[in-house]
Amino acid sequence: MQFIKYCEAYKIIPLYLPPHLTHLLQPLDVGIFSPLSKAYRKRLYDFAFYGAVNITKPKFLEYYQAARHEAISLTNIASAWRATGLLPFNPSVVLEKIRPTTPSCISFTDKNGHRFNIPVSPSVEERLTEIFRQLLQGASPLRSQVVHNIRQFTLSTVADNTILKRTN
Repeated sequence: MQFIKYCEAYKIIPLYLPPHLTHLLQPLDVGIFSPLSKAYRKRLYDFAFYGAVNITKPKFLEYYQAARHEAISLTNIASAWRATGLLPFNPSVVLEKIRPTTPSCISFTDKNGHRFNIPVSPSVEERLTEIFRQLLQGASPLRSQVVHNIRQFTLSTVADNTILKRTN
């Protein structure tokens, strides 16, 4: 309670980080520690190029300090805050990383009036969309209707094929 009162008195808004998401939400994890670790490993690799060696405390401090100067920069810090969606505030940056993707669906209605939604791989959907977009460029109304009918037939054929693959 003392912590909450302190925050209220000094107009501090505490930030709660959900469990198992800190690797996406903490600026230090996202943009500082990874480059720091990489820079330190590079120095160790260069030092121990010909074999295993004992890293003394002074050597550790020397390599760590050099790695810090290389990895911790104003650019990395600003990038880390952007990558976590904290500054500028943009929660969609993180939400897009954790949001499950739903597969695209082809919807059609059979002759009995039943509607079906068949998942289609993104590559198939992209190819079909691009083909029909090209066919419809500058098309007359009659041609547009023919292309639309071909599109419907193609989509139902893809759906039938998907059903057959799953059945087999």
